[in-house]
Amino acid sequence: YTKRTARESLYRRGITRRSRGHRTSSRDLPLAESHHRFGVANADRLRAQKLDGPAALSRAWPGHKSGALDQRAEASMMGYPGTVQDIAAAISYLCSVAAKHINGHTLSVNGGYSQRDVAEVAKVFTGWTIDKPFDGMSFRYDPYMHEPGPKFVLGHRIKPKGEEEGREVLHILATSPQTAHFISFKLAQRFVSDDPPPALVDRMAKAFQKKKGDIREVLSTLFHSPEFWADGAYRAKVKTPLEFVASAVRATGASVDDALPLVRQLNNMGMPLYGAQPPTGYSMKAETWVSSAALLNRMNFALALTSGKVRGVKLDAVQLAGGSIPPPDASATLSIMEAKLLESDVSKQTHDSIVAQLETPTTNGDNKDKPPQPKPSDVNTMAGLLLGSPEFQRR
Repeated sequence: YTKRTARESLYRRGITRRSRGHRTSSRDLPLAESHHRFGVANADRLRAQKLDGPAALSRAWPGHKSGALDQRAEASMMGYPGTVQDIAAAISYLCSVAAKHINGHTLSVNGGYSQRDVAEVAKVFTGWTIDKPFDGMSFRYDPYMHEPGPKFVLGHRIKPKGEEEGREVLHILATSPQTAHFISFKLAQRFVSDDPPPALVDRMAKAFQKKKGDIREVLSTLFHSPEFWADGAYRAKVKTPLEFVASAVRATGASVDDALPLVRQLNNMGMPLYGAQPPTGYSMKAETWVSSAALLNRMNFALALTSGKVRGVKLDAVQLAGGSIPPPDASATLSIMEAKLLESDVSKQTHDSIVAQLETPTTNGDNKDKPPQPKPSDVNTMAGLLLGSPEFQRR
């Protein structure tokens, strides 16, 4: 009468390990037993940390098999049987985790997988859990929670072999041509344009497969490509709100004592920190972030930042203009700030628009030929308008 037999006997009688005395009715016992092995959990006991797909799979290439799953605890969940409603919720969650890794980090939405593949991957990772979740959270594989029998993933038959099933599935996903193409596409979209040239993506995907997922080699193919250095790729990407706020603070040399007001600004711009709802994260495409309301929010933030109206952030626009005493005329001051904030790469339209904003009908005493002197408020406005300019919205 082994320990395993005693444990299974307790379970079959409907008694959980964490809640002795909680019994499952005989009518629900077959379903509870099946889904216990399916790695389910009570809704209030569900704990899981979502694994960053590219970070984990980067260790799962054939050449790095020994360290493939060093962070596998992050993809685990606790499993204890409960009510039928809890079971259904847990199964749905486990399937959503499987869909996240297939959809968001490997094969992509159009990767040729089916809903059955998602369910089979969820079965594969049953039993992957965490030991002492409130004291260290180390990875543990529990064979009693694992769904028995073979699984079928993307046309591959996964033989019953416990924890190794998960390793095999990660290897299948990591070496899939669809994964190579999807990751290459996302990298090209990040560094070249919202719609990268298909020929470039194909070359990167080939390098991905040839070098067994070595991202350095894939990026080398990207950075040495003519598409990356083409004139059309220069400033083709629009900054996300996070990139815009971070670059504005860095470019102006502002001192940040309290970052929470900046976080609130991101909320106003529609990009709360760590608040992306889909597993794919925030979009990198301009169409998501460019609208009249969005650009107005950016301009308002830029003017507030350079005017010292963002709490917790200190900025001296006069120092940014060249020192405690700005140059004697507004044009010279504007040229200095254009060089510092935009490396003098400013269109004539942007330059003229800022000059028009700064011009006033008043003159400097009796000397009508003397150019207007920049006041501190003018310097703040110059900096804000440059940060809100079309040029600064691009990276």
